[in-house]
Amino acid sequence: MEKGMAKLSARKVASAGKGEHADGGGLVLQVTGTGHKSWQFVFKRGARGEAKRVRLSLGLLADMTLADARAKASELRAELAAGRDPGLLLAPAPRAASPTTSPEQGPDTFGHWAELKIAAMADELRNRKHHDQWKMTLRTYAGDLFPKPLASITRGDVVEVIKPRWLTTPETIQRTLGRIAAVFDYAAAHDAYDGGNPARWDAAMKLRLGPRLKLSRGHMEAMPYGDVPAFMVRLAQVKGTGAQALALVVLTGARSGEVRLATWGEIDPEAAVWSVPAERMKAKKPHKVPLSPAALAILGEPGEPDDYVFHGRKHGRPLSDMTLSKLLHSLDDGGYVPHGFRTSFRMWAQDNGIPYEVAERCLSHEVGNKVSRAYARSDILEVRRPIMADWAAHVMSAFGQEPAGMVTDEHGFIVAA
Repeated sequence: MEKGMAKLSARKVASAGKGEHADGGGLVLQVTGTGHKSWQFVFKRGARGEAKRVRLSLGLLADMTLADARAKASELRAELAAGRDPGLLLAPAPRAASPTTSPEQGPDTFGHWAELKIAAMADELRNRKHHDQWKMTLRTYAGDLFPKPLASITRGDVVEVIKPRWLTTPETIQRTLGRIAAVFDYAAAHDAYDGGNPARWDAAMKLRLGPRLKLSRGHMEAMPYGDVPAFMVRLAQVKGTGAQALALVVLTGARSGEVRLATWGEIDPEAAVWSVPAERMKAKKPHKVPLSPAALAILGEPGEPDDYVFHGRKHGRPLSDMTLSKLLHSLDDGGYVPHGFRTSFRMWAQDNGIPYEVAERCLSHEVGNKVSRAYARSDILEVRRPIMADWAAHVMSAFGQEPAGMVTDEHGFIVAA
């Protein structure tokens, strides 16, 4: 067995709690807050420095043993080593239509009509890359729908293939949902389907999946929340205020700019609250952040009210906007960005049953329309406090100690007391 492989055992798999548990070599056991267990294969696609982390679903634990999952992961690693897309190995073999078969005469499965739609898109899309994306997303992420007759597919079936990635890869999976809907529209246009479109984005779908994530500055690559504890251990080995600032970004779910420009006058250690002024908030409204014991330990002893909490190289100057990004990339080349930790938290919150409105308020997002917001003036600070404490306990769990054990030594290193 290769070094770093076979970290899991049958006993560990059976007793695994919520989160992500790595076996090595890209094989991961994912456990949701409701105890749902499934196997995933994680790998990086793209040139070095631009690589993005990709997840493939291998199947449910109930249907696939640890040995079976390792065997499948070995096959996928071989595909990667050969320079091929491992996602294509998992895609169900589509039932090809003969040259003389018209769409009206074809079989009624989703897979058949997906392949016909993909073929039709070759003429519509001049960019070969976009055509390949259509094939990859439908075959990989909607593969479980391929053998099913169109008429038998329900909204629940669509949600089942979409929801696991709704927060981890929002841009890709939102496009996949649109492409699934396009397949049904294509079949309906050829009189092969006459039911309602189960993949159509509407109020009912929003209730099942939650609102679409807004990607304000392009797609923010988010670290899976199960990987964050191990990342925090690596971060603890880095010296300086940049590491401390990035740790606070993770612990609070705040935007990096809010953290970099924080001053000591905004921090109230006794109340364990950080009050961010309106001018630094995206919504231009003041926001109070509950500080967990781990966050307070990172902050340490307060300085002068007007001084920056995390100073730059020059006295009286804050950290630059690239400091945290460069640090994150030096510790993990998965293409993640500091802003993505907000999505990591959001994904964790959803899997742990945190109400949608509360989770959004933890991230300083506005929820509801103007009228409902006018009546809901409370910042629900004390409701948010235990949630952020639980999040801190999760991200610090790899230290094997209570969250309050994360402190900095005299050299500026983050250490576990």
